[in-house]
Amino acid sequence: MSDSRSPYSFHAAHALLADGWAADVRLQVQEGRIAAVTRGQAAQHGDTRVGILVPGLPNLHSHAFQRGMAGLTEIGGGDGDSFWSWRELMYRFLAHLRPDAVQAIAAQAYMDMLESGFTRVGEFHYLHHDADGRAYANRAEMSVQIAAAAEQTGIGLTLLPVFYAHADFGGAPPNPAQRRLIHDVEAFAQLLDGARTALATLPDAVLGIAPHSLRAVTGEELSALLPLTNGPVHIHIAEQVREVEACLAWSGQRPLQWLYNHVPVDARWCLVHATHITDDERAQMVASNAVAGLCPITEANLGDGLFPMQAFAREGGRFGVGSDSNVLVDAAEELRLLEYGQRLTLRGRNVLAPDAGRSTGRFLFEGALQGGAQALGVAAGLQVGASADMVELDAAHPALQARHGDAWLDSWVFAARNGALRSVWRHGRQCVAEGRHLQREAITTAFAAALRGASKSATLNQRIRSELESRILSGEWAPGFRIPYEHELMEQYGCSRMTVNKVLTALAESGMIERRRRAGSFVARQPPHLEQVALEIPDIAMEVGSRGHQYGYRLLQRELRLAEAANAGEVELAGSEQLLAMRCLHLADGRPLALEHRLISPVGVPEVLEVDFSTTAPGSWLLQNVSWTRAQHRISAWGADAPTAKLLDVKPGTACLVIERLTWRGEQPITRVRQMFLGDAWDLVARFSPGAR
Repeated sequence: MSDSRSPYSFHAAHALLADGWAADVRLQVQEGRIAAVTRGQAAQHGDTRVGILVPGLPNLHSHAFQRGMAGLTEIGGGDGDSFWSWRELMYRFLAHLRPDAVQAIAAQAYMDMLESGFTRVGEFHYLHHDADGRAYANRAEMSVQIAAAAEQTGIGLTLLPVFYAHADFGGAPPNPAQRRLIHDVEAFAQLLDGARTALATLPDAVLGIAPHSLRAVTGEELSALLPLTNGPVHIHIAEQVREVEACLAWSGQRPLQWLYNHVPVDARWCLVHATHITDDERAQMVASNAVAGLCPITEANLGDGLFPMQAFAREGGRFGVGSDSNVLVDAAEELRLLEYGQRLTLRGRNVLAPDAGRSTGRFLFEGALQGGAQALGVAAGLQVGASADMVELDAAHPALQARHGDAWLDSWVFAARNGALRSVWRHGRQCVAEGRHLQREAITTAFAAALRGASKSATLNQRIRSELESRILSGEWAPGFRIPYEHELMEQYGCSRMTVNKVLTALAESGMIERRRRAGSFVARQPPHLEQVALEIPDIAMEVGSRGHQYGYRLLQRELRLAEAANAGEVELAGSEQLLAMRCLHLADGRPLALEHRLISPVGVPEVLEVDFSTTAPGSWLLQNVSWTRAQHRISAWGADAPTAKLLDVKPGTACLVIERLTWRGEQPITRVRQMFLGDAWDLVARFSPGAR
């Protein structure tokens, strides 16, 4: 892979430039951008040689997380099966997504895009909050995950955080299924600040905004949103007949009519779908230079209808294509279906070809290139100053044999199946070789884990931190030991530099490591203060055995749940994430000894969700597998209530010794436990030294 910071060159036997095809084209690239384009020049030593070179296409509309539900909504739902019933299924899917799963799913979607010829994505990003609708500690946490997925795959990113405040026209209150999407204007402005930070390390990233739809934003809110960024503005509009009818009932105007009457729509805007518009509205779109954001595969999948593309194109309207729901990610298929939809409606062929003898494929390709680039806030094509986003068509592919010029595009769009793309470069760096993304294995593995639910264990960030902390606390990495370099950790975990940097920063802030400029990161020579333990944490199984008894264990209950909002201890342990809650019974010589209620944080102990506790007590497993730095005990005496007495096989009111303990690893609480021992069957032994405290 070439270093995009150093000048280097490509030589294309054939390249599609702004004014058409050219032969023997040499492109010089520096810092990810095209620095020079020379025609009719022979290849030079050191050039990367390619056959057929075309610009990468922009994907102007994506909901990346929906890639994870592709194919799961194709079961008949009766006569009412529509976009609206699909939306309810989508809300159910997103209700359980954690940040790491969003990153893994987005990375898969972005890899699929790159392999199909898309090199930049407009991420219409509306999943912002946790499962309860609460903001994460970093309000832009989900934007961070999207940026990390873009960094890992290499795709260009135009991030479009979505403002969503209402369930319907007129400021209707949101419904519970929308709780992860909702903001007011002030909170949304804070989200944008966090999103800017998330994008800071990405080359040529662009930040825009996306008022979701006129259903989700009032006129006052829309006016307040527009000054928040100078970037692109995208909005869903007139996608469904029901939406148009509801807008008419509310305002007496159709959606586009209302928008143009209240907002100065211009070339900054992308009107996504705009499926159900009148001739006058179409003329307004053309005159305003706004881009029509068309998503043919998704629109077909949802039964939306067809945009009046032929008339729009003949009037000079600007358009681009997007993969939207990502049910199928295929750049050529989006272009093909855009034309085929018009053919089926108008019952003709080459409907969108601009003139007799002109190529339909080239019109579609160049229109989507120019309009998509405008909608995403970047320059288009293989020209000086533009990002070096380039796709090599495979000249050896059967569909491209004995073709030349525009026929290559026609054959790729209408006649090729998989494998027509050989290589892809994004911002001058190769992402795809021989049709496969260079990180395909790591990305698909993480995607599969996310869909299986293994991602629930913790974010990738938290898993890496947990493993590094364990090595430090166990002494495996002694004071002064050099932590693997960032690029080594990136390779080991198959993650982005952003993720690794976040982990190392957190470890440095906790005092566990020292970061030295140009030297790396090292285990701190003065580790963080560890309090001396006055009361040991016993392994009950070993303790029972050492007292000459036969140990027994029963797992009574196990569930993954959110913390109870009224329970401060649970909230401290879980944060905004879920807890693994267990109830178990310890026995000695077959008789009940203690009832245990335990909570474990998967954030602090990611691997815990993969452990079967049906035969192993959680306390024993934790002591054997998880390093810890401090614990807080509370000891009291209780009379057993009726449910507890029944499990302990004693009378209600029987005296019990109760030990409650919270245990930390670094600054992260990892487990909270309450153990109720029969008072006449257990005692405590504490060992102290003069300095113990």
